[in-house]
Amino acid sequence: MSAKYLRTLVRRGKLPSYRLGGIGPRRFRRCEVERLLEPESATAEVPDLSSFISNTITG
Repeated sequence: MSAKYLRTLVRRGKLPSYRLGGIGPRRFRRCEVERLLEPESATAEVPDLSSFISNTITG
Protein backbone atom coordinates (compact mmCIF):
# COMPACT_ATOMS: atom_id res chain seq x y z
CA MET A 1 0.00 0.00 0.00
CA SER A 2 1.48 3.28 -1.05
CA ALA A 3 1.55 6.37 1.11
CA LYS A 4 -0.44 8.20 -1.56
CA TYR A 5 -3.20 5.57 -1.35
CA LEU A 6 -3.27 5.87 2.45
CA ARG A 7 -3.54 9.67 2.20
CA THR A 8 -6.41 9.24 -0.25
CA LEU A 9 -8.21 6.96 2.22
CA VAL A 10 -7.65 9.49 5.00
CA ARG A 11 -9.07 12.24 2.79
CA ARG A 12 -12.14 10.14 2.02
CA GLY A 13 -12.65 9.47 5.72
CA LYS A 14 -11.95 5.74 5.44
CA LEU A 15 -8.93 5.97 7.71
CA PRO A 16 -8.17 8.28 10.61
CA SER A 17 -5.37 10.72 9.98
CA TYR A 18 -2.03 9.19 10.77
CA ARG A 19 -0.70 12.52 12.00
CA LEU A 20 -1.95 12.42 15.59
CA GLY A 21 -0.89 14.59 18.48
CA GLY A 22 1.92 16.22 16.51
CA ILE A 23 3.79 12.92 16.34
CA GLY A 24 4.36 13.26 12.61
CA PRO A 25 3.70 10.76 9.85
CA ARG A 26 3.10 7.25 11.03
CA ARG A 27 3.21 4.14 8.94
CA PHE A 28 0.29 1.82 9.42
CA ARG A 29 1.16 -1.84 9.31
CA ARG A 30 -0.80 -3.48 6.53
CA CYS A 31 -2.81 -5.65 8.94
CA GLU A 32 -3.90 -2.54 10.86
CA VAL A 33 -5.05 -0.88 7.65
CA GLU A 34 -7.03 -3.93 6.60
CA ARG A 35 -8.60 -4.14 10.06
CA LEU A 36 -9.58 -0.47 9.86
CA LEU A 37 -11.02 -0.89 6.37
CA GLU A 38 -13.25 -3.86 7.25
CA PRO A 39 -16.73 -2.39 7.67
CA GLU A 40 -17.87 -4.47 10.66
CA SER A 41 -14.72 -3.90 12.71
CA ALA A 42 -14.57 -0.25 11.64
CA THR A 43 -18.04 0.46 13.02
CA ALA A 44 -17.15 -1.42 16.20
CA GLU A 45 -13.96 0.59 16.72
CA VAL A 46 -15.06 4.06 15.68
CA PRO A 47 -15.56 5.47 19.22
CA ASP A 48 -12.02 4.68 20.37
CA LEU A 49 -10.23 4.55 17.05
CA SER A 50 -7.94 7.45 17.93
CA SER A 51 -7.07 5.91 21.30
CA PHE A 52 -6.48 2.58 19.55
CA ILE A 53 -4.01 4.25 17.19
CA SER A 54 -2.28 6.29 19.89
CA ASN A 55 -1.96 3.09 21.93
CA THR A 56 -0.26 1.36 19.01
CA ILE A 57 2.03 4.38 18.57
CA THR A 58 3.08 4.55 22.21
CA GLY A 59 3.29 0.79 22.52
